[in-house]
Amino acid sequence: VTDTDGDGTSDFLDLDSDADGIDDATEGVADPDGDGVGNWRDSDSDNDGIPDATEGAGDADGDGTANYLDTDSDGDGIPDSTEGTSDPDGDGTGNYLDDDSDGDGLPDSTEGTGNPDGDGAPNYLDLDSDNDGIPDSTEGATDTDGDGDGNYVDTDSDNDGIPDSTEGTTDTDGDGSGNYIDTDSDNDGIPDSTEGTTDTDGDGDPNYIDTDSDGDGESDADEGTGDVDGDGVPNYIDEDDEDGPLGDPDGDGLPNELEEELGTDPNSDDSDGDGISDAEETTPTGGTTPGSPVDTDGDGVIDALDDDSDDDGLTDAVEGTADADGDGVPAYRDSDGAEGNLVLLGGGGGFGCSAGNATDMKTFDATVWLLLGWLVLPFVHRRHRVEHWMSRGRRTFR
Repeated sequence: VTDTDGDGTSDFLDLDSDADGIDDATEGVADPDGDGVGNWRDSDSDNDGIPDATEGAGDADGDGTANYLDTDSDGDGIPDSTEGTSDPDGDGTGNYLDDDSDGDGLPDSTEGTGNPDGDGAPNYLDLDSDNDGIPDSTEGATDTDGDGDGNYVDTDSDNDGIPDSTEGTTDTDGDGSGNYIDTDSDNDGIPDSTEGTTDTDGDGDPNYIDTDSDGDGESDADEGTGDVDGDGVPNYIDEDDEDGPLGDPDGDGLPNELEEELGTDPNSDDSDGDGISDAEETTPTGGTTPGSPVDTDGDGVIDALDDDSDDDGLTDAVEGTADADGDGVPAYRDSDGAEGNLVLLGGGGGFGCSAGNATDMKTFDATVWLLLGWLVLPFVHRRHRVEHWMSRGRRTFR
């Protein structure tokens, strides 16, 4: 006579022949696992490696199949034989009945048994499934970049080319999104994918979280990704936005490449120091656009570099830009003498004359009259004294 559980009671008299806590009347004679042993005598009726005595007759997933006969008792898509009875999250529920075995907030049915980080722990038991240093409970199953991988298994959740492990959960710009899911972590208007992790100014902050990547005192938001000086370096990482061919550090309206072509000084708006700007001296008479190699006297030296542009013996600094004779040609380019008003020039060496403008002429007029008065006054005074003496003599004689 068979006594399956060895309890001293023959099976035909034993209400629970296999002593699994489930009545033979409940288990019956079926053999779902095909091992040749009917359930009433089978201590593991579904052959999932978990004793029927452990699984019991409950129905955890409500699928109508008791746990001891259900190969996936919690219905999470992971066989009980895989999950087993361990309880890694310490919630008192063995994995085969726990729909979130690692307690990370992500259902086992979502995480599955994959192991993308190759650490030996399947996702449903791995608190950091992609090993990016950010817990799965933080990343969640959201797919920020829409690449089909939930953030918890995506090593670049925002697809900006910077690993989540580098960006981390810090929220640099305070917009409520951690850097690892923020495509513009410093909110400067330049995508992290453009800025990258280079630290242009060496201040310890990579460009993607540095609001002034080149340390020039002007924000990346203001500078942007343009290239104003045409040197091939975007403004936001260009420490000198004026040193390229299109730059204009002296602000004279002539870009560096044009100044190089003209031979003028790109760092001085008056290359020959005559008081007349390069912009004016490179603008043809009657024109409005600077940048032409104007050479008034044809001596091979352009006006912007020639201290006597019209070769009349009077320096441009002396002649200036006025047009006293109204012929449309500024004095420094007018050699026909029409500006021939004499101007009294003061200066430690005495007086001299040169062509000048109307203002200088007024100065000359006033000065000349003063000098003439100073020279004539003694003669007028002497004549007055003589006349006075003669008048007294005539009175005495009479």
